[in-house]
Amino acid sequence: MFHLLNDTSENLELISQQAHALASGALQAPVLDTTATGGLGGSIQRAVARLREALSQQEAFRRQLVHEASHDGLTQLANRSTSLAHLGQAIARSERSGATVAVLFIDLDRFKEINDTQGHHVGDVVLTTVAERLIDAVRAGDHVGRLGGDEFVVIAEPVATMGAAVELAHRIVEIVAAPIDIGDITVRIGASVGVALSGSGELTADEMLRDADLAVYRVKDSGRGGVEVCDEALRSAVAEFSDLTTALRHALAHNELVLHYQAIVDALGDRTIAHEALVRWRRPDGSLVPPAGFIAHAERTGLIIDLDRWVLNAAIRQLVDWQYDDHMRGIPLSVNVSAQHLVDASFVDDVLAPLAHWHVDPSLLIIEVTESAVLDDLATAATKLECLREHGIAVAIDDFGTGFTSITQLRRLPVDILKIDRAYTSRASLDPKDAAIVKLIIDTGHLLGASITAEGVETLDEATLLSALGSDALQGFLYSRPGPPEVLDRSLAAVPEYATADVAAAPPPRR
Repeated sequence: MFHLLNDTSENLELISQQAHALASGALQAPVLDTTATGGLGGSIQRAVARLREALSQQEAFRRQLVHEASHDGLTQLANRSTSLAHLGQAIARSERSGATVAVLFIDLDRFKEINDTQGHHVGDVVLTTVAERLIDAVRAGDHVGRLGGDEFVVIAEPVATMGAAVELAHRIVEIVAAPIDIGDITVRIGASVGVALSGSGELTADEMLRDADLAVYRVKDSGRGGVEVCDEALRSAVAEFSDLTTALRHALAHNELVLHYQAIVDALGDRTIAHEALVRWRRPDGSLVPPAGFIAHAERTGLIIDLDRWVLNAAIRQLVDWQYDDHMRGIPLSVNVSAQHLVDASFVDDVLAPLAHWHVDPSLLIIEVTESAVLDDLATAATKLECLREHGIAVAIDDFGTGFTSITQLRRLPVDILKIDRAYTSRASLDPKDAAIVKLIIDTGHLLGASITAEGVETLDEATLLSALGSDALQGFLYSRPGPPEVLDRSLAAVPEYATADVAAAPPPRR
């Protein structure tokens, strides 16, 4: 009885130690491998082993979840949140030590093209290969992460000089550009790298990453595949960009935009057959900003669709006013729309809604789109433009000749008017070869049922030749400069006599 009680006491002590080890997560403790004496000991040991295995699996699963939450699933690099946390810690260390931290923002060039043409499988291989190459390119201890998509980040800590950071960036550009063999194909990809350095503690992790990203944009603007450093000049430019964005938003909200109008005349130059609406920005100081000063900015910031909506509504509202003017009544108005708006889901409704609101005949509206905008997504553009034509709205292709549209593509487009770009019309009177090209464009447009407008007409010689070549309409400074509606009301109802006489002297064949 004494020995039995003694064995039981020892087993209870062992079981207690094993239970404590399991509860505390010490799954590698030697006590878990000790078997209690007696028949009960074997059963207890088997139970301990099963519980130990279950806890081990649970811990492995927990570690896996932690890893997945902090790492990119494809490349296994640290993800954005983890990289930002690492950068924050690096900045804190640099403040204590006085060392410098460099952030390298890597944006792959042509990745979307490869992904779209070769498939996502190839794209995934490219991303994992780039991740491996980045790890090989950096120094031991440097951090490599994937921010998302085709964007990566390297956090180099410490760096001695800006030159050292730029040298690392160039090494990354070189190593990423090496060909990638995937099965029986070889793909090439480039990298644009923006560099930002920590200062004296005034920048946060988000701000440093933003600065490096800004530098990447400058690389892209200059042609890709290079390295740029974020400096004060770039930060100033970004501040100006932000200020301009805020001002343009304010302009849209407070009607600082105005429309000017330019006449489009017939081939004889004796009758205004349409007007084109051209937007201007009247700043609070009274200055008038031409489209070149803000249209590209609106496109870059995504404000272009709101701008288009404003122009459409204002132009159609002007048509209402002109219905009470004997000189302007019944003359169609042409309005330009952007490529971004053309592919937006709201485009057709944005055109039709103001017509319905102001009760304007759709046949008085011409929608102009650039040739390049149509070519970006020909099928989508054709469907939407055809929908507008079904409602009675005419469609014009602006700047024709600059986008290299093929005859096959042109046949697929629902087009009423082709507007030949000034790049062609201005040379036609100077070079017979250019005149032959313009004649070819005019004849092709006519064969496809479109009328032709020659843009940028500034001299009588140009007008005479373009009319003789078969152009149906002319537009340019020879006939009128863009102006506010009150100027049009007084002077653009009829074409000036000095422009009419010489153009009419060589009339084209009537069609």
